[in-house]
Amino acid sequence: MTTAYDRLLAEEIPVRPAPPPHTPQHTHHPSAWTPEQQAQHRADLLAALDAHHAHHRGRHLAAVPEQDAA
Repeated sequence: MTTAYDRLLAEEIPVRPAPPPHTPQHTHHPSAWTPEQQAQHRADLLAALDAHHAHHRGRHLAAVPEQDAA
């Protein structure tokens, strides 16, 4: 007579099927933007980040040296 433990050990363990193979990627992806457009976009992003940081400057805690704290 088999025990529940023996029956459990005899069961097959379900496994996940293997993922499909990856398709090879191209080594060069042409850019949708010209270098001038990329430069302008980067400048616009950096300006927006600078404005955001300037707006939030001073709102965060800062470490103060002990001699200046008193």
